[in-house]
Amino acid sequence: MGGRPPFAGPQTRQPQSVNAGHPPIKSNDSITESAIPDDKGGALEFTKPDGWASGKTSSMVLARLSKESSDESAEMLLLRMKPSEESWLNNIAAWAKEVDANETTASKEASESIEVAGLAARKIRLTGPLGDDPKNRAVVAVMFTNPSGDGFVLKLSGQEHAVNAAQTDFQNLLDSIRFSEPSG
Repeated sequence: MGGRPPFAGPQTRQPQSVNAGHPPIKSNDSITESAIPDDKGGALEFTKPDGWASGKTSSMVLARLSKESSDESAEMLLLRMKPSEESWLNNIAAWAKEVDANETTASKEASESIEVAGLAARKIRLTGPLGDDPKNRAVVAVMFTNPSGDGFVLKLSGQEHAVNAAQTDFQNLLDSIRFSEPSG
């Protein structure tokens, strides 16, 4: 038989050469793909932005990502949500309280239509009343559904400066979202 017996411990391997023109191969340390299974055998998949730490999740909080810089922090939450107008409006009201925004700013009309994974979605941005104050808070949230009709929200929140700095990462995560088909 020859070779090493199974479970004999780690083996040092020489790197394999890659043909010219082949895209770089990522090591396991740099893979940031995440998949969240749904009840029907499919999954919501996304790529976690570099520099964001994963945190505690639950049945409602499917993903928790945070990023801190100097004295500011931002957090992205991927949440399950009932995909209804009432649920969206209730969440807008809660987020308005979170940032101390007035009711007019938090109205339904403040949201815009966008697409996530080729499907209709809604986005809103709310900021507090403190202007350029470092304590001013902001929330950016997007409500979307998968092809089966399950509802989700991706929410970015924190100090306004941190939220502004995280806009590109938030958009990149949104752009990376895709839904896999149920297996079987």
